[in-house]
Amino acid sequence: FREDDGFSSVIPALLRHSCAERALDLIGGRNPSPRPMDPRFREDDGFTSVIPALLRHSCGGRNPSPTIPSMNTLHLLSAGAAQALATGMQARFLQLHGQALAPTFGAVGVMKDKLLAGAPCDVMILTDALITQLTSGGHLRAGSARPLGVVKTGVAVKSGPTRPGVGTPDQLKAALLAATGIYTADPVNSTAGIHFMKVLKALGLEQAVANTLRPFPNGAAAMKALAASNEAGLIGCTQNTEILYIDGVELIADLPKEFELATVYTAAIGTLAQSPEAAAQFIALLAGPEASAQRAAGGFEV
Repeated sequence: FREDDGFSSVIPALLRHSCAERALDLIGGRNPSPRPMDPRFREDDGFTSVIPALLRHSCGGRNPSPTIPSMNTLHLLSAGAAQALATGMQARFLQLHGQALAPTFGAVGVMKDKLLAGAPCDVMILTDALITQLTSGGHLRAGSARPLGVVKTGVAVKSGPTRPGVGTPDQLKAALLAATGIYTADPVNSTAGIHFMKVLKALGLEQAVANTLRPFPNGAAAMKALAASNEAGLIGCTQNTEILYIDGVELIADLPKEFELATVYTAAIGTLAQSPEAAAQFIALLAGPEASAQRAAGGFEV
């Protein structure tokens, strides 16, 4: 609609028109003060068909009233380690409480940054250390945190008969040197990626495997890429929860005891949560007995 097409001068009257009231109903809005039909506008004059477009135009493309789905959505910011658990229980949560889940998964550092940048967050799942830090900073509700379990970091290969030994530091070193590609998570922002770089340093392999190292934004992305590759001789390292639910890859072992990483993951409610009661219900479901089988299958240990 152009500014000189005449519509702008009649919008106020249209909004008072009883037909406009019906049009607003159609697009989810309400006329707060209905008035009798203005005789200048008949029901069949064609204006009714353009009212929704006029409203979108004058409001910058926005629906003038909130939509119901946004009020029934629980926003989750979560480490990738909890992706299988959270998505595995979302249908049950919807069934029990009528709330849909809007999840975002990624490296713990990235999820932390999203929260601090103001991303919507009803529930946050990160390492226990980060949950404690964010609670102390006032970003998560004090007293809302519940541990979900311990997650270890392991070694993965493509599904198949080839399973190199990685049970000792020497075996792991040999397997990494022989690999044509090493798939892992973000070495700066992810729990597993940061730890794996420490393991490479301890093994003296930082330079030796620099050309075969293939980092991804998170462990799940790394494992999906590993599964999709047609190359032989590939290996990967990330948290067990990000290995076990990806088709096409297999967890062959935890890292050797000398390099073991066992991380407690914890869920908490965001300080600015729009649905704090629903957030508490979702956390209770994830940490409770009904999800115990899902946690165990996904790699969470007590």
